[in-house]
Amino acid sequence: MIFVFAADHGVAARGVSAYPAEVTAQMCANFSRGGAAINVLGRQCGADVRVVDVGVASEVSNLSGIEHRKVRAGTDDLSEGPAMALGDVEEALETGLALGAAAGARLGPVWLMAALPYVTGAASKSRLLTRAGWPQGVLATGIAAGGAAALVAVAPSGAGAASVLGAFGAAVLATALCGWRLRARAGGVTGDFPGAAEQIGEMAILLAVLALAPPSAPASS
Repeated sequence: MIFVFAADHGVAARGVSAYPAEVTAQMCANFSRGGAAINVLGRQCGADVRVVDVGVASEVSNLSGIEHRKVRAGTDDLSEGPAMALGDVEEALETGLALGAAAGARLGPVWLMAALPYVTGAASKSRLLTRAGWPQGVLATGIAAGGAAALVAVAPSGAGAASVLGAFGAAVLATALCGWRLRARAGGVTGDFPGAAEQIGEMAILLAVLALAPPSAPASS
């Protein structure tokens, strides 16, 4: 999965960039049509491209295929003062954490394919690799743990760190249970099993984030 976070720098108004801020919205339109270079690269390697508007100065809400999570319409001019308020920084980080935690479900199928054998002998060219078993499982688990640690390191608060750890813990548990059940029922994995594990893992992540999210402040009258 490839994330593209789109936003504008306020200081660009001083001519310090090769392109004006209007180009950001034009690029978002190109992302939406699937015509940008990153879209081509994603198709070539089989990766989903998710474009997120977190701070585009122009209005791009009419574009399809763009996730609209705008924190603010561009930053302030950093040559005159702080580019962003602390609250904006925390909101932007929390947006990235939420998207990263949900994307963690994609590690589940990787773990299954690395740690379990394929059911049929000629199912995949990587069959001999997957037969190695536990070394690949340890490696995939280490990658997941590294991703969780990286997200916790930038979490803006203790609640954010707890949500990230809970989300990855839920994903690991869901994947392990899927792997145990699939091996017990079919002796390994087939091409359909990783997709099922991803869906189950994503549901587990969302439930964990919902359970660990801090309560919302009451609306002021």
